[in-house]
Amino acid sequence: MEQLANTALFVDAVKERLNENYDLAEEMLHQVIVMEPSHDAAHYELAILMVLKGRMQEALQEAETAASFDPENHWYKVMLGDLYNQSGQFRQAEGYWKELSEKYPDNIDYLNNYAYSLTQQNRFKEALKVYDVMQSQLGLNEQLCETKKNIWVYLKKPDAAVAELKPLMEAFPGESKYYIEAAQVFFTFKKEKKGVAYLEAAQRVDSTDEKLQMTLYDYYAKHKREKEAYACLRRIVGNPAVPIEPKRKVLSGYYLLAQQDTSYNREINPLLDLLVGAHPQQAESWSLRADFMIQQHRFNEALSDLENVLALDSSKSIVWEYYITILLQMNRPVEAAKAGERASQLFPTQAIPYFAMAAGAMEEQDYGTVVSHLQSALKYVSDNPAFVSDIYRMLARAYEAMGSYSKAEEAETKRAEYKRQADMLQKRKK
Repeated sequence: MEQLANTALFVDAVKERLNENYDLAEEMLHQVIVMEPSHDAAHYELAILMVLKGRMQEALQEAETAASFDPENHWYKVMLGDLYNQSGQFRQAEGYWKELSEKYPDNIDYLNNYAYSLTQQNRFKEALKVYDVMQSQLGLNEQLCETKKNIWVYLKKPDAAVAELKPLMEAFPGESKYYIEAAQVFFTFKKEKKGVAYLEAAQRVDSTDEKLQMTLYDYYAKHKREKEAYACLRRIVGNPAVPIEPKRKVLSGYYLLAQQDTSYNREINPLLDLLVGAHPQQAESWSLRADFMIQQHRFNEALSDLENVLALDSSKSIVWEYYITILLQMNRPVEAAKAGERASQLFPTQAIPYFAMAAGAMEEQDYGTVVSHLQSALKYVSDNPAFVSDIYRMLARAYEAMGSYSKAEEAETKRAEYKRQADMLQKRKK
């Protein structure tokens, strides 16, 4: 009767664990073990519960206890293998996975765990033998080929690494990625001739592949073969399938070069045209070209590009700031004021839109509105003494036009003060 009662208590504990009542289940399992210390299933269930509660060391102890009472139970060995792997005790895990994979040679999971425990001990050649057994059962498997390739790369055996890719090349003759991987392996080990041969093979398979073009670009750029590198870059930038981010990284390098030597603009401008042609519906492409147009003082083109940015995405205050600033620099205050009005609705705590609206009101000689907008600009201006100086300059003009000479003089005094601060900051930067 006691044994039956204990069995019923064990069953109830398992039910509570399945219902996620972990504390109650733990309490009940401990009661079972007190009544029957050699209850291996209770120790095993308690190990499962400890894993669920994140108490891994206790889980390992309970699993070991369960296995000591029933050494032939393979589920206990599976748990021990898992727990030893998770705790970084790979030597102990290896013993269980080896035994299990020998007893159940068709179980891929056991073989995979066995190989994993070996790789974590840097016993790569032994692991490769286990992966070979897995491959004989699975047949051609891309993930397995990649794993074996990576091991050979780690062992600094590039020819053996590429040999793992050759079955994939044969099975998928229309896929260029395996040839590119092979080339990258050889480039890693400075075997340039072999690497180029595989890139040429990849071009024969698919000359439009974006990863191929990036690999070729990197290779040509590294070896200072500018003409070939630029041709690759044109194909990359003009390919809509290639995301903008890798293009942006490459093109941004030209920004610094063009600051030092404007002749680089002959190379960058066609690339920028290709970029916006490939991604006309992405604001970032137009924004990137606008940056270069501003750098080249091609303000009309920059304005056009920024208008495209705002049409696609008007949520960035910095774009409005550039757009308004260019309009003001080009002495187009009425257009700047209209843009400032739209921007102030989106960003009511930004200073530049109010400054633009003040410039438009100044053009129309509406001096009261000028003062109102400039006071708003001063309220929200950031720590920028040059900009504050410009605000007070316009404010002084507005007050003077209104006949408020004392206010105009006060504004002019502040303008001069902020101008001195701006000049000092400029000198420190130099």
